[in-house]
Amino acid sequence: MTTPGAGSVAYRCPQCQAALTARTADAGQAVSCPQCGKTIKVPGLPRRRRAPTRPATAAVPPLPAPTSAPARPPVRPSSDYPLDEPVRVPPELVVPVSVPPALVLPPAAAPPVAPPRTDQGPRPRTPAPPEQFSVKCPVCDTLVYATLDEVGSTKTCPDCYSPVTIPRPRKKPRRVNEVVETEYDGMLFKLSDPVPLPSYASGSTGVTTNTEGEAALRRAEREYDEKKVEEPDPILAPFWTGLLQFARDPAVMARGVVGAGLLASIGKLLMATILWAGTPGVTWFYALAGSVAVLVLTVLTAAFLGSTCLTVAEETSYGHVRVRHWPAANPLDWAIESLPFASALFSSALPGLAVFGFAGALGMPASSRWLFLLVSVYLFLPVVQASLLESGTLTQLLSRPILHSVRSDFLPWATFYLITFALLWLVAVTLALVHPDLATSWWLVLGGVWTAVLLGYYRLLGRLAWACQIRAAAQEDEAA
Repeated sequence: MTTPGAGSVAYRCPQCQAALTARTADAGQAVSCPQCGKTIKVPGLPRRRRAPTRPATAAVPPLPAPTSAPARPPVRPSSDYPLDEPVRVPPELVVPVSVPPALVLPPAAAPPVAPPRTDQGPRPRTPAPPEQFSVKCPVCDTLVYATLDEVGSTKTCPDCYSPVTIPRPRKKPRRVNEVVETEYDGMLFKLSDPVPLPSYASGSTGVTTNTEGEAALRRAEREYDEKKVEEPDPILAPFWTGLLQFARDPAVMARGVVGAGLLASIGKLLMATILWAGTPGVTWFYALAGSVAVLVLTVLTAAFLGSTCLTVAEETSYGHVRVRHWPAANPLDWAIESLPFASALFSSALPGLAVFGFAGALGMPASSRWLFLLVSVYLFLPVVQASLLESGTLTQLLSRPILHSVRSDFLPWATFYLITFALLWLVAVTLALVHPDLATSWWLVLGGVWTAVLLGYYRLLGRLAWACQIRAAAQEDEAA
């Protein structure tokens, strides 16, 4: 502790035992300890003892005569004291300072010593803290910590204040890697022999270059140019490349058989319903039941063939020769996925229906007016169906990229219309063969032809989309 000077008092903080000093004038005032911050009171200086008073009659002894002070050595200048020589203070200049007993701190008390143990048993161990695990809040995914004793109870989430039931934690499986030494007995592990890698000689290309890398680059460019000249135009190739391989796919054949059976059932049941409706008697009930059955089969067939055809078009537009992912065997999924098919078919037939009604008003027979519907579907169905697939909606019937493709890629679109014209002519010929007395076997044949034409049509539509994508990519490469 620092010795207090004149007019100051030294004391210790009763809280942290820090040595403090204050002025005598501050005695009795409350101050804050700079170490622990506790408010303490400054003590006052101890009172000095008064000397006993002598009686008035006692004579005061005379003071001794002052003696001459011992001679002090002369003070040398500071230059006479080198820095490496310690400074010695003469003893006569040392003034003793007496410290009041009240300011001397008592020695620190020794820590208490525990009494010796009399029992010889083991010492009790401190219980380990309980093991905790975390549980996610089902509302906000905050981790709520709990112990094994709290399993089955309910705790409150600290963030959203939702009740969280504490389940029993799952035990993590302990992974043990067991190595059976007998499996490696007699086996010799060594590296395989080095394989020579192909290298490029500087004179193999016949061109004088600075490095072998430049020679390899020039040879690769020459091979690429030769291959590009030998290959056919990729814009026309997709329309007839891989079409027979697609028809031989077992999944395509199976779906074609199902579609042919559904179409044949609709045609046969529709003709029977027309006959029942025209016969007087009890057959009106059969006609009503047949009409309901035809409606149900038509919706089911449209959903099945629509989802199948759209899947074929999408997979083909990605450049796949075979369809990898077919729709699930669920009529509800068929109905949802076939909505673009039904929307495109109805929208493309609207102009034909308008002309059909206008021609009927002019007195044209109905047998001739059906031609307007076929022409309308033939002209507008590819553009509308491609626009719906490109936009991913059911309302955008004409997409700007598709219209731009029709103008810029005239040759692929003209090729598609020429091929599909032959398919449309085939459908028109088969429709002319339909009559009420047609046998069931012929209905199956006609249903197979119509299903094959529908699958082939959407296969060619997917090839058209792929060809337009190839052409657009080639134009971007040339522009770059």
